[in-house]
Amino acid sequence: MGAIVVPITSKTNMTTPISTRRISTRSLALATALALLSPLSGADTLEPPDVDLFAELQYSQSDLRGFGEDSRADGYRLRGGIWFNSLARHGLEFGLEAGFSQQVRNTRDTAFSRAPTSGELNNPPSGIGTLESVDVRAQDRLDISGYEIGGRLMHERLVYLRGGLFAYNIKTRTSEVLTYIGSTDELTGPAFTDVDSVTGTGLYAGLGLHIPLVRDIALVIDASRYRIESENVDSFAAGVHLRF
Repeated sequence: MGAIVVPITSKTNMTTPISTRRISTRSLALATALALLSPLSGADTLEPPDVDLFAELQYSQSDLRGFGEDSRADGYRLRGGIWFNSLARHGLEFGLEAGFSQQVRNTRDTAFSRAPTSGELNNPPSGIGTLESVDVRAQDRLDISGYEIGGRLMHERLVYLRGGLFAYNIKTRTSEVLTYIGSTDELTGPAFTDVDSVTGTGLYAGLGLHIPLVRDIALVIDASRYRIESENVDSFAAGVHLRF
């Protein structure tokens, strides 16, 4: 009986194209992942912005005669800001500032006697006889403050200009106690209190000196003008400037 010969077919030619496609797909996926991750890995190497922070605390005196105060009303200023070192050119430095400015916070007590008004004479308090005079004890309180936001330009760390917006608040409080003096007796009435508040926005501008003391600490002296309720308020201040 003759032998049966079974033909053997090689599988090598059938599997090679499939294996090649798998390798190509994996390579493409890996290349895509690396391309997407490369910007993220580079973000860790970004340098921080070249800026300095600063803070100021100043004692001030303001001319508030337009608001019934004297020309040296006591106040204070508290400011903070940023110096942009990367923008410095030819000895000029640029910065932003924001702060709180207390122009005045004053309470004044007064006491005096006055003649009765016609209304008081026509309707005097009962039991005191003929109304002769009125004693007045009054307390007046004025509070002017606001928030500054603006810019600052300094030359050679010696002279600086500043300016921006000033959002102000004016609070007044008046309290009176009247004592009616009659021909037979006297009578003290209840306290009368009136409170008022006004808000608005104006401009401010200033010129100052920056005098270095020790590293990152300087003495600052400046003159500023604020626009408050159509009044020009001139203010002089001195304090310390800290740079971080």
